Amino acid sequence: MLNKLKNFLGQKLISLFWKLNCRLMPMYNERICEYAFVLTRCRFTAGKVADFGCAGSLIVPYLSSLGFEVCGIDLKEGFDSKFIHNYPNYSFIKADLKELPFCDQTFDISFCISTLEHIMLSAKEALEKIVRVTKKGGQIFITMPYGSGEINKVYIRSPHALYNEKTLKALLSIPLIKIEEVAYFKRQWPVWVKAERKDVEHLDGRRQIQGVVCVSLLKI
Repeated sequence: MLNKLKNFLGQKLISLFWKLNCRLMPMYNERICEYAFVLTRCRFTAGKVADFGCAGSLIVPYLSSLGFEVCGIDLKEGFDSKFIHNYPNYSFIKADLKELPFCDQTFDISFCISTLEHIMLSAKEALEKIVRVTKKGGQIFITMPYGSGEINKVYIRSPHALYNEKTLKALLSIPLIKIEEVAYFKRQWPVWVKAERKDVEHLDGRRQIQGVVCVSLLKI
């Protein structure tokens, strides 16, 4: 009985820690620069938005509160799902990025924030699907960790790939997109700052992400 109580309390503490950590994470991790990049470059003032890999994303409440019709897509909802569903213009679809249940040219804006690195070698296929469901003339924003490492390497911090110049170029070599902007940011503890590619390409992000790349694409 005592062991069951210990296990129960332990699970509750872990859950509480994770929830608090997720709420504070955007304040000090790479989301601070990723969100700033994508939201300041969004040209639309209304329309249909897709957030691919939406669990725990702040894109959903930001744009929902502005009146956008937002659809979150992920394999599972985040800890904040009860709060997010308070927005009447938000919907959640459980789906794999490689098998999106949407018609062609459904969304005006597609976001994929720090998600492609977690699906490793299927990332290009997933991006092709995202492009398919984005309207012609629509915007696509993707962000990934960037630094020294191989794309098919699973690192210690969490299962993720580190992109570099070669692998990013390969990822973006798909039809129907135009690269509008590529921006790099690096961790300069305790903040994140904008940087040049040469400043982040050597950073070791195996244990903790030190550099990110943010890409703005146009569907053509």
